[in-house]
Amino acid sequence: MPEPNGTVPLCWENHAAIAIGHTLLEPSVSRVVPNFYQGNLVTLEHLHAHGARRVGFATDAKTHERVQLSWLAAYLVFQQRLPASRRLPPFICPDTEGTGMAGWMHTHRPDAVVGAQNQILGWIRAAGMIVNSPGGLIFASLNTGRSPEDPPGINQQSRLVGATGVDLVIGQIHRNEQGIPGQPMLTLVPGVWQGALP
Repeated sequence: MPEPNGTVPLCWENHAAIAIGHTLLEPSVSRVVPNFYQGNLVTLEHLHAHGARRVGFATDAKTHERVQLSWLAAYLVFQQRLPASRRLPPFICPDTEGTGMAGWMHTHRPDAVVGAQNQILGWIRAAGMIVNSPGGLIFASLNTGRSPEDPPGINQQSRLVGATGVDLVIGQIHRNEQGIPGQPMLTLVPGVWQGALP
């Protein structure tokens, strides 16, 4: 759904249903979701192996809510493994314009940033940073792979997420399962790293 915490008024007892993503709040049906937590851990580990030592995380508040804080959870767990001097607070922008990004960059001086969306690359460039060039800041996206020009990062495998949802609905139909389940299930589809870091 376009907005987080959505609801759909429907006679659910007549339907087999699977939600894709976390944005459908009510009713609570089984769902298929990209494994956001795993995707960010893979990204952070790639950046660390590439030599990045001060890795930041940036997202906007709406996207943050859409993924049920999963990306932030992975970031905070990863940060706890680091010496305190290398831990950076996340940048969670209240809007989708990157307000405050330049100040956060100046204060915390990351050498790499993981962005929840490709648009965050624009925020970083607007802050005057050279990105993904020799000697510049490294940027990796948690939602990449739709275009050859996309930055390196995690491909959430949207086609596989959708195909898995269709398979689960077909299974419900074959089992004659309709309505809101007593125990909704969550199926996670792992993201895959795509692209090369500079």
